[in-house]
Amino acid sequence: MNFKERHLTIALFLLSVLAPMLFTIYMFLLNDRYFFIDDKISDMLPKLYDIGMLLRNGEFPILTTNIMNGSAYALEYQYAVFNPVNLILSYILPSFKNFTVAGWFISAIHLSLSGLGAFILARNIGLRGMQALTLSLLFTLNYHGLYWNASAWYGPLIGSTWVIFGIAFLAGIVYSDKPIRNTIGLFFAYSLCITSGWPLAVIAIAITSIFILFHLIF
Repeated sequence: MNFKERHLTIALFLLSVLAPMLFTIYMFLLNDRYFFIDDKISDMLPKLYDIGMLLRNGEFPILTTNIMNGSAYALEYQYAVFNPVNLILSYILPSFKNFTVAGWFISAIHLSLSGLGAFILARNIGLRGMQALTLSLLFTLNYHGLYWNASAWYGPLIGSTWVIFGIAFLAGIVYSDKPIRNTIGLFFAYSLCITSGWPLAVIAIAITSIFILFHLIF
């Protein structure tokens, strides 16, 4: 890779992260409640706030008695209390006094991470330049991800983020010349996927892994 190609790749890499972030800002400016509807109002966001407050008080969020519909968070898979990224974001959330901004924040972070994961996948399967960026944007700004996962729900948003990283590093092991780096990435992606709180994420990454294993064997 020459100097020009390297700098173009870096610019597109940054765009894969920044473009979804900027698009969520645009959506928020159009409608400040876009990322705070349905389940995010009644369930996920209040409980993420509560998890964050427990963490700030030095307690691991195993159980809560702080809110009316609270529960044993450690037994409720969907609250992803064993996912370190989710815990970090939950710790930050109480800093936001406006729930609509908090809803935007967690959606924007995960969509930007998804853009990064999709860009890595594109590069690992041989796409270059604008092709890689296009795949990244198609994954992050598709109708289902942006309208349903990012606006109303949270579990699928976390799960799909780490599924795409898992697939990206799997592809890297198969197609790239950096097996060690991709194996390490795969370990962390699988760990974050399994603890994402979304059962379908685990099923998706398992099916993908089996498919690639069969591809390698046969």
